[in-house]
Amino acid sequence: MRTSHLDVGEGARALLRSVAIAGAALAIVAFAVFAHTVHPAIAIGGTVVISAAAYLGNRALAVTMLLAAALFQNLVVSLASPEITVGDFDLARAYSFLMLATIWPLAYGEHWIRFRGLSAATDRHLLVTSAALGAIGLYLLIGMVSSPSSAVIYLRNVATGLLLYQIALIAMRRETLRLQTVIAILAALVAGCGYVELLFRAEWLRFTQGEAYWALSMADATVTSYWDKQAAETGVVMLGLVDTFRITLFNTPLLAGLDIQLSRLFGPNMHAISFGYALAFLSVYALFTARYVLAAALVPLLVLTSVKGAIIVVASTGLGWVLSRLFGTRLAFGCLVALLVVYSAVGIVVGRQIGDFHVLGLMGGVFNFLEFPIGHGLGAGGNLNIDFATLNWPEYQAAGRTPFAMESAVGVLLYQMGFSTAFLLGVYVWLAWRTTLIAARTRDPLHLAVGFALLAIVFNGLFQEEALFSPLAIGLPLLLCGLIHGATFRTNGL
Repeated sequence: MRTSHLDVGEGARALLRSVAIAGAALAIVAFAVFAHTVHPAIAIGGTVVISAAAYLGNRALAVTMLLAAALFQNLVVSLASPEITVGDFDLARAYSFLMLATIWPLAYGEHWIRFRGLSAATDRHLLVTSAALGAIGLYLLIGMVSSPSSAVIYLRNVATGLLLYQIALIAMRRETLRLQTVIAILAALVAGCGYVELLFRAEWLRFTQGEAYWALSMADATVTSYWDKQAAETGVVMLGLVDTFRITLFNTPLLAGLDIQLSRLFGPNMHAISFGYALAFLSVYALFTARYVLAAALVPLLVLTSVKGAIIVVASTGLGWVLSRLFGTRLAFGCLVALLVVYSAVGIVVGRQIGDFHVLGLMGGVFNFLEFPIGHGLGAGGNLNIDFATLNWPEYQAAGRTPFAMESAVGVLLYQMGFSTAFLLGVYVWLAWRTTLIAARTRDPLHLAVGFALLAIVFNGLFQEEALFSPLAIGLPLLLCGLIHGATFRTNGL
């Protein structure tokens, strides 16, 4: 009986610790954004100091901050949006990267100065991922020549996942962080936000200052009369904000004939596709850590986001798990790679036949790569540099490609980084492979699932720009890979 009381007490303390860490992380994210409305200097200085103090004093809090910022920062921006101008909008959403840019050099520098050589496996994984970051840095310099602002934005998009991986690896190699319950708490909050948005859309928009947020987010579309041009081309008139959220089922011409329309969910990160990937990964996390009630809450939201790439990640992970039970981990990885190659080939062929804009954008990137395989630098091409109101899709469908890379992460990377794209994607696949090898040793289903999920997201990069550029898509599995690798290397003295 005495042991039972001790166990209950320890469990309660562990839960309170997790709640405190999650709450503190959310408070820090909120501070950064609301301090910005007072003065950017206060927000920037405060965020740098707090982020540095968090890493040096409580690494579990530092890692949780990065996760919480990815999931909830835009919700805080939305709440503060009446006090944010169009000119400040991008800066107000950049504090998550400022946290990352503060914590990463502390972690990276501390490892190489104090702990280099103590863990050969950690050093090796850091060197491989640092080589990929070095390639990204080189193409940043090239891109800065022609478009500094776009180059910096794409630096954030492309590098964030690897930076998250390195921070998590270094922190977990040093000490046990105990973040499973913390992640579950954040996942439950994400699910709660999703259901409130689903069931009470008007109230959600009112509470979160959604009208003000989306006015800032859609400012460029308003200036270019994008919705008026869409109405002239399609005959569909947008009568209000919610009308702009409507899409056909899974946003694909293949299902347009069913005439099923959905009002997309955007979640606390205020981006439908990124929200779908967040739900996909959190669903995988819940399923493979036996949190079935949480998974049951997350999966329906995933379906309702109508993000086919995110659903494919969950399906691929489940299929990989079944294959591993039948054939073993290593063979299952090879089988899943083969199946994803077939899926990608079929997707490209069918996409070209039906004029899917993701595939046309990929083909545009391939064509640009063949013209100039060295690459044009970060910030060239991509969705950020496009006035969508000027695009001529019938012309692109007839040509079988867009004139420049867009709507496909792989296509955009080929245009920006040329042949170095193969190395970057190879590093992602290598990390997925290393994670599945760890799973073969630990027999932990979560380790297996994370490796398979990362692999599926890499292939999804062919058809979605967000797959490889969103912290909630490629970033979440890389963060968890870092935690898994760090824990394994520490436990086994590697």
